[in-house]
Amino acid sequence: MKDAASHFRPARPERFLSRLNKILLALIVATAVIPLTNRALPGRSEKAAQDKMIADAEAELADANMIKDRLTREVTLLANDGEYLGLFARDKVDRGYMKPGETIFRIVPKQQ
Repeated sequence: MKDAASHFRPARPERFLSRLNKILLALIVATAVIPLTNRALPGRSEKAAQDKMIADAEAELADANMIKDRLTREVTLLANDGEYLGLFARDKVDRGYMKPGETIFRIVPKQQ
């Protein structure tokens, strides 16, 4: 009777390297194919376009909210602050009018 250890023979080195090369080749192919198929999926490009549209809309919303806040503050000041109302009237309505002893400085933004 043969002992159990004699049934297991070590693999020949050529066969082991051949299997290892096949596994390595399969991993290389998978590494190259997976990203390409992932990019080719139609949902990815649509999602990227939608994300850009959402970011643009959020930026527009932030700008609109900033303008709304500025105009709300201006309306509140015009309704409740007489001095601001006078400054507004002199600046926007009659640009040449000044109170006696008053100096008006205007800061004009640079033209681009």
